[in-house]
Amino acid sequence: MKKTCLLLDKNGNEKNSDYLFIAKVTTEKDEVVKFRIAAADLYKVFINGESVFFGPSRSPKGYCIENVFSCALDKGENLITIRLTSYGVANYYVMKKDPFLSVSFEVDGKKYDENDFFAYEFKERVRKVQRFSFQRGFVEIYEQKKDFADLCREYYESGERLSPERGTTPFILNEMVPISLLTKRVNGSVISQGNVVVDESKDVWEDRSIAQVGNNYEGYGYADLSECLTDTVCKFTYQKASPFDAFSKNRYKIYDYGRNVSGFIRLSVTVKSETKLYAVFDEILSDGSVSPVRNFCCNVIKWKLAPGKYVLESFETNTLRYLQIVCSEGEFTVDNVEMKLLENASAYNAVVKTDDKVVNEIFAAAANTLAQNSFDFVFDCPSRERAGWINDLYYSMSSASLLAGDFNAVDATILNFVLYDGTQTVPKNMIPMCYPADHIDGQFLPNCALWYIYDLIRRIDSPILIGYKDRIVAQIEGIFRYFERFENEYSLLEDVEGWVFIEWSKANDPEFTRGVNYPSNMLYYKALKAVGDRFGNKKYLEKAEKIKNAIIAQSFNGEFFEDNRIRVDGKLVRTGNISEACQYFAFFSKVATVEANEGLYKNLLNNFGVFRNTAEIYPNIDKANIITGLLMRLDLLNERGEYDTVIKETKEIFGVMAEKTKTLWEHTGEYASCNHCIASYSAAILLKSLLGIDGITGDGVALSDGFSKSINCVASFTIGGKKTEIGKENGKRTVRTSFPRQ
Repeated sequence: MKKTCLLLDKNGNEKNSDYLFIAKVTTEKDEVVKFRIAAADLYKVFINGESVFFGPSRSPKGYCIENVFSCALDKGENLITIRLTSYGVANYYVMKKDPFLSVSFEVDGKKYDENDFFAYEFKERVRKVQRFSFQRGFVEIYEQKKDFADLCREYYESGERLSPERGTTPFILNEMVPISLLTKRVNGSVISQGNVVVDESKDVWEDRSIAQVGNNYEGYGYADLSECLTDTVCKFTYQKASPFDAFSKNRYKIYDYGRNVSGFIRLSVTVKSETKLYAVFDEILSDGSVSPVRNFCCNVIKWKLAPGKYVLESFETNTLRYLQIVCSEGEFTVDNVEMKLLENASAYNAVVKTDDKVVNEIFAAAANTLAQNSFDFVFDCPSRERAGWINDLYYSMSSASLLAGDFNAVDATILNFVLYDGTQTVPKNMIPMCYPADHIDGQFLPNCALWYIYDLIRRIDSPILIGYKDRIVAQIEGIFRYFERFENEYSLLEDVEGWVFIEWSKANDPEFTRGVNYPSNMLYYKALKAVGDRFGNKKYLEKAEKIKNAIIAQSFNGEFFEDNRIRVDGKLVRTGNISEACQYFAFFSKVATVEANEGLYKNLLNNFGVFRNTAEIYPNIDKANIITGLLMRLDLLNERGEYDTVIKETKEIFGVMAEKTKTLWEHTGEYASCNHCIASYSAAILLKSLLGIDGITGDGVALSDGFSKSINCVASFTIGGKKTEIGKENGKRTVRTSFPRQ
């Protein structure tokens, strides 16, 4: 199905375009109105200047999703504004599309659509600015003389109206994850204030998102920028001083929101003299202040403001615990420092309580992390990228389904890949590493295609995906045809194209991944075996067995599995490269088994993991990281009934994160995203250890017999209208079900 719409910039030549669509609607009484909106790239809906909704749900090329939501209109005149931003550049966050808007709703029996709105270019946003990050769109810089609500009225009454073309939307898909209204807010509190000193000797940020703008990376070149925010803000240094009320030149305050949150920065500001206000934000403090670039993105918004009162709200959603407001010119006061949250409310559906404080904090952090990474589908982080990485989903789907009580966000993620049309610059039969996204530089992760196969096999019979079974089978067969090009005489993959990604440790260094990389071949074996078993394909099963035997013969040295071999004078020779992660890949893929590799398993159990002192124990073997070696380790130990060890190690890995940001991180350290969805898998790990919960089915919870006898706990899930409560006291598990009234 397609619908009529308004089209802007049909040739797609504009970058970082911002539009307002405004309609005046009169109601005879207070009324709750149902809106239907499809648009690209991103939009925010305002009622009388107050933001109420952000969308759309993202979709693959050739498709769009019509979001449906209801909100109140007051009796009398209401100014409805839809602000639409079109980045016009390839990125990992939203597909590059020509901007369009389709909207429909009914008030007092009268039907309205996009033709009832007037369109304007929103000129207060500065267009020629730097990219927010390599993966996302543009930063926000504003030059305003009036509050946004006043601007909307002014545009409607006297603004220069555009003349959009009439057209049709892309094919409309049903909304699978309802997006929440923007009703949930949190307030920041001052924790530090002082003076700003500009230190010209400090280095500026020379990131690829600035320096590499060109044919394969789109944006505005450095010479064309109206201002490079990071050139300015990276030279700020901060000196604590006595508390003050009004901001004046070179003053700052740092606000703490109490936990990592994602959404829209919202400031109530009274400007006394022309002001330049910088909002600098991050998930952690760096040496007592807020770094604008720690997470490889420009965490800065700038407003240049004339005297007056303003409610300033970022258009884009960002992630932070700490907000540093800097005045570089002028004078102003700030009355409220809020965040309007954009979260998937269903991530909080499961309720878990234990008598262990750290475990409780990890569960809460897992829910916070999932909520901020699944508002329309499951993505990696709500900060730097907001991208649907398919390798992460293998783990994220377990926590997403357990905590939400359904597979809606999971299946929405997979469906994007199922509908991929093959037109990206990645090789034929390969899938993008993250999607919906544009990959004009040709970058891809071949291993992502193998993780994708695992995801498909787990969900192919779901009510959503079952209708695409033929398409899915064709995709799988295409992926295997692609890999056949790289099979050597042993059917092992050798010198595979693209970025061979294993995990965030030395296992990912080129010296470990070149030639015949055995973790990759372990994944290849597992994928062939899974598809062969699922569809009874003898060819795949025979190849899988050949690969498994070759890996064992070549990689296992009697103590460990080595990561790779390289070809010298036509022969494969050992490199001696050994990573901890490689051992877990071996057990994860079932190339290794505890029965056949008992010595290795016991060595891993007793000498490896997060507590290993690498200075004394196997100093030449690099530690595994969260993505994905440590998750594989914890799963392996759970499978072997080492529940108390799993609980202890999970607390060690994730406890400090839960305490520091109340979200879970991309790495074991705080040097990248501190809000990464894959780490919410810790909730699934703990539910398995504590209560023997394996996952959810269509209408309940799947249980196994084994679980820890320690830690009293209770977990409740609402699935398909049925509430299941699983408790444990003094080592004894109980299960209760009920059907609460709706």
